[in-house]
Amino acid sequence: MNLAYMYLYGTNGVKQDYKEAFKYYEMAAKQKDPIALNNLGSLYFNGIGTERDIKKALTLFESASALGNDNASLNLGFIYLTGGTKNTERNTKAIELFQKSAQEGNKIAQFMVGYAYYKGFILPQDYQKAFQSIRAAAIDGAQIDEAQMVLSDMYAKGEGITQNYQKSIAALRNAAGQGNMDAIIKLAEHYDAGDICPKTPVSAHALYNIAAAQNIHDAAKKRDEIGKTLNPEMIAAAQQNAANYRPNPSELTSYIRQTYGNNLRYYIDINMK
Repeated sequence: MNLAYMYLYGTNGVKQDYKEAFKYYEMAAKQKDPIALNNLGSLYFNGIGTERDIKKALTLFESASALGNDNASLNLGFIYLTGGTKNTERNTKAIELFQKSAQEGNKIAQFMVGYAYYKGFILPQDYQKAFQSIRAAAIDGAQIDEAQMVLSDMYAKGEGITQNYQKSIAALRNAAGQGNMDAIIKLAEHYDAGDICPKTPVSAHALYNIAAAQNIHDAAKKRDEIGKTLNPEMIAAAQQNAANYRPNPSELTSYIRQTYGNNLRYYIDINMK
């Protein structure tokens, strides 16, 4: 297991070698190590160190999940949700797997279960259960940016919790600090409108400027519209704030983006259409 990890990521002075990583994960998997079974499944699923083989990946994930590996249950859940067409049986199985993984403490699974409750996807819509599960994925050691986004909405609307604009903005700032572009745009809108927080045009200008640098639609236009209301000193301050911005995603947020993409909610939203 240790050798496989070192070869996979090129750590501890070991030169990265996917084939060697595959070999050692396979050795550990044959000894029914649940982590090795899951990781070997990931290598097969992504074609790393071996030919891509979805069937073998599924078999390995199922074996690891049966042995209580929360990441394997999570991976299986996402596979069931990406069947390509709306399928109640597959979707139900996915949520059951997420629930199993969540019960074992997996924060990503907790967010998916919470979001399912929030949307009323397979599970009955329940804002209180949604809040509890999503909050667990948004705070402490988890700090999942998408969980922070949804948590912000729930505080703003008073869904499952007492309405609290201050906490809504705080959660949105946390997500924006991780580089979540949806959060950056939404925070800019609030600062521009002054609806649930004090109107802060300099901050709104800076956030739209950050988004414009990523070619986000209409961000430059909105930045320039705000700029017409600012004096040169205020514009300079906003530009400096934008230049100083450095996204700082949590370890879990980075893992999610690398493994599942930038939009976990999509997996559920697309199956509701």
